[in-house]
Amino acid sequence: MEEARRLLRIARGLVGAIPRITRFVDRLVIDDYPYGRERTQATFEVDGSPGKQRVCRQTIDPKSGRRNKPKCTTFGVAAKIGVGSDGRTYPVVGRPGQIQVWSWDMKHTLGSVFSKDSAYNDLAEALGFRTVPGRVTVKETPQGAAIDGLQGRRSSIRELMNLAGLPNEVVDEQVKTVKRERGKGTEAGFLINFIVKFKPEAERDDFVIKVYT
Repeated sequence: MEEARRLLRIARGLVGAIPRITRFVDRLVIDDYPYGRERTQATFEVDGSPGKQRVCRQTIDPKSGRRNKPKCTTFGVAAKIGVGSDGRTYPVVGRPGQIQVWSWDMKHTLGSVFSKDSAYNDLAEALGFRTVPGRVTVKETPQGAAIDGLQGRRSSIRELMNLAGLPNEVVDEQVKTVKRERGKGTEAGFLINFIVKFKPEAERDDFVIKVYT
């Protein structure tokens, strides 16, 4: 019990260390970025495709003028480059219900922000998450949708499809469970994947609904 309380205090301290982020961008070039005892150019970019993104930073070696190998965060459902009120750059990566803010030097995460935290709504909006009453958050992508916040609730398949923004009339075979698996990185925990097949006239690929549990 004491160990659990200690970890909780640490987690709260990490969330408290997250700076106020004033703007979010997909690409940012900094000409005066710290590089050991020198300064150089650093380019931050959101990498990946909708539904699987991360933030990468690439610096230039001031001595050789060559570009270094990019340093990247883990993947999440969505990512943005946050600029803090202190002028520093903080990669923001996450999935509905759990958003990670990385340190300005990208050596570690400052902490995870959850739907119950005061900083969550602004970060969720920046990442394109759609909030639903009851702390449910949805991120729609070309391949499907990710849903979090349903833990402990009973939800019908139709309710899941409504949350994912799917019109019932285009669905051919309603939904079948694909698998339950342990997530990785910002998908930590378990998730259940459902697949939705459309009628031929819809001319759409299968739609995958990820429900985090």
